[in-house]
Amino acid sequence: LEIQELALYLANQMNVETAEGVFLDYIAFRNFVTRLRPDYTVIPITVTGTANLTVEAFKLTIKDESTDQLFVNRESFTIGTGGTIDVNFSCTNYGDVSALSGSTYVISTPVLGVTSIAYKVGGTTTVGRFAETDAEFRARRDLLLDLLATSTNSSIRSAVLEVSGVTSCKVIENDTNATVDGIPSKSFETIVLGGDNTEVAQAILTKKPVGIQAYGSTVEIVEDEDGDSFNIGLTRPSKIPIEMVIEVE
Repeated sequence: LEIQELALYLANQMNVETAEGVFLDYIAFRNFVTRLRPDYTVIPITVTGTANLTVEAFKLTIKDESTDQLFVNRESFTIGTGGTIDVNFSCTNYGDVSALSGSTYVISTPVLGVTSIAYKVGGTTTVGRFAETDAEFRARRDLLLDLLATSTNSSIRSAVLEVSGVTSCKVIENDTNATVDGIPSKSFETIVLGGDNTEVAQAILTKKPVGIQAYGSTVEIVEDEDGDSFNIGLTRPSKIPIEMVIEVE
């Protein structure tokens, strides 16, 4: 019985739909896809202090008084001759830790010669993340494989979902010789929510099958890599309000 259970476990780990942990990492790596590792939130800070003072890595810790999150300099820096320097500070914890420019930041572990710190106005905050879960990793692998495919509904959908602002996409094809549900013969319709029309059309063109019409109620003229123009159609969904009655016992 123990041998049978072990065999079943190993069999599940060889199936991408049920594999876990390092087994899933191994399967995905064969497709050149790697798991997203955890990362820290990084904030831009202006440090003021004695000119030419060098502060070693991990010596200066600051705190966001709004969240009590701690940030540290992960690299050494030297204050400039003007008495200031812009330094990136990383959160001491992994995850999507928010760090707002309007927060108050104070020195948590004083360093001799450093007099004050402040969020750099106009700087860029990079929000961290937790390690990608098995479910997230599996879904992203599937999406990337679809994106690498050509002339398929899934590859068109994946390309459109990569466009900034797109939140939903569905591709419907009509491979018959007659018009079906308003879609012309031998064409496909991309129904997409969000994103810029031109950018969506450009994404459709990159995966559109040769000789097949990209039908839609909105038509954009876009060019391919050779400068040739194409009429690419896409359709925006109509929003329909609904009412729901929720009973709680």
